Amino acid sequence: MPTVYADASCRVLFDEGYLPVLISRWEGCITESIARQTFAHMDGLLELARQAGDRIIQVVDATASTRPDALTRKVLAELTDAQLERFADAAFMPVFIAIDSALVRGAVTAVNWISRKPVTTAPVASLGAALGDAVERLTAEGIRPPSGLQPSVYVFPEVDGPSVGSSDLG
Repeated sequence: MPTVYADASCRVLFDEGYLPVLISRWEGCITESIARQTFAHMDGLLELARQAGDRIIQVVDATASTRPDALTRKVLAELTDAQLERFADAAFMPVFIAIDSALVRGAVTAVNWISRKPVTTAPVASLGAALGDAVERLTAEGIRPPSGLQPSVYVFPEVDGPSVGSSDLG
C-alpha cells in the first residue's frame, strides 16, 4: 500500500515496494505543506538507506501535477538543497522525472535555477521511460534492479480514499 500525503489541492504517493527505486506520483498543484511532508518522508527513507550502507534512486511521476506557485517553488528549491547537503551519500543522481506538461517542466527548471546546488534531474516523457533509465543506472552501478519491476508495464498501485479535488481531503 502506498504512503500518501494529501490536502485539498494535491497528493503525493510513494511506492516503496521496489527499493532502492523509490517511485512517487505527484498529483494536482503541490502546496508548501505537502512539499515539506513529502521531503520529510524522503529524508527518513534516505537516512535508513544511509544507515544500511545503501543508496536510493528516485523516480517521480509528475504527469498528473500542475505548476506550483512561486513560494512553493522556492520552498521546493530550499528543501532540495538541504536534502542534497545531508544525503549526497545516500542518493543516486539524477532524479528521473516523468513530465508531460510544458508548464511543469518550466517549474522544474525554475526550481533548478533557484537552487544553490547543482540539481541533477532528468525529465523524460513517461513513467516507463523514467523507470527504465533508473534500472539502467542501477545496472551501470553494479546493483541488481528490484525483482519484479517491469518499467514498460509498471502501474502505480491503487489507493483507496479521496482523490485530488475531493472535499474529503484535508
